[in-house]
Amino acid sequence: MIDKVEHYYGEHFGNAKNITLPDTLEELKKFTLRQVDFTLHDETVKKVRKLLVLGQFRNERMSSLATKHFSGDIEDIYTDIFEHLMKNGKVKADKASLLALDYTAPITVCIHLCDREPQRENEITEKIKAHIEHFLAVYGNNNPTDDNRAQTVSGMTLLGML
Repeated sequence: MIDKVEHYYGEHFGNAKNITLPDTLEELKKFTLRQVDFTLHDETVKKVRKLLVLGQFRNERMSSLATKHFSGDIEDIYTDIFEHLMKNGKVKADKASLLALDYTAPITVCIHLCDREPQRENEITEKIKAHIEHFLAVYGNNNPTDDNRAQTVSGMTLLGML
């Protein structure tokens, strides 16, 4: 059964080998929110996630699968995404694996909170959206504040050289 669910999850959620990488920050946001929606609402995924949470302390295979799905696969997907976005100049140059962790960890925590407190889903979903917006404002390269700061620094550098 676990093998069937693994295949189902890979087909519907994706993995680092079979996703279309977003080219813009807006595409990243939409991609992420689609994954969150799938994760929160697909009945098979919800049941297996709860099974893995409970089973991770009782069974080595369940523990391994929980690690794979709750962090490893997600970090791999988003590391590839951030490498792609950095290469295209959409995200500030940084260590892609750390950006992936910074981006996905709060979302993962929120998803687990939804599992425990489903009545708070709307509130938690808004928190996820706010996290995404904040992250993109901080690390995205289309932030006007950063552009202005770069121009000021360049201007100061040029003035200092005169």
